[in-house]
Amino acid sequence: MAGRAAKSYLQIVEEKKNHITKAELDFRKEHEEKLKSKLRIRCKFDKKRYPEAYKEFRRRMEILRAIEKDDAIYENAVNRYAVMYQEALWLENEISEYKADVMEIKDLEMAPDEKILAKIKIQDVINALDRKLMEKRDAMLKIEREMAMTISAALRAIPKKPPGKPKKDTDDLF
Repeated sequence: MAGRAAKSYLQIVEEKKNHITKAELDFRKEHEEKLKSKLRIRCKFDKKRYPEAYKEFRRRMEILRAIEKDDAIYENAVNRYAVMYQEALWLENEISEYKADVMEIKDLEMAPDEKILAKIKIQDVINALDRKLMEKRDAMLKIEREMAMTISAALRAIPKKPPGKPKKDTDDLF
């Protein structure tokens, strides 16, 4: 699709240098308001069990509030993202612990072949956890992309100009 990306009402107003008429601005603002559910996003997970997720949830809410997109439409995505963020942190911590275990094996008094087997087993666990972490990060990236595309698609759906008077068909004149 050719053309420039649509700007929100707030972006247009804050630029203060535009060629848009007052009627077009009012029309745009009215249609942006129609896209909102008027319900606020609520935290749907246990804040005590997921403290880092709650911090991320609040950070995301600040961002969405700043652009006036803190609408319940995005509730599931924001909550799911925050919980996945916490789970990714847990996986990172677990990987770090296993890496520390690999380093401790050097200091243990074991037969060399037993040390090698122990390291291999721990490395297999680290690799499995790393795969889970990469899957989690990929899912988080997809949520981020989907939210950004949803917001921009909603803005593109708003007509840039209010509907004008219909043009007369020249064939009707004859």
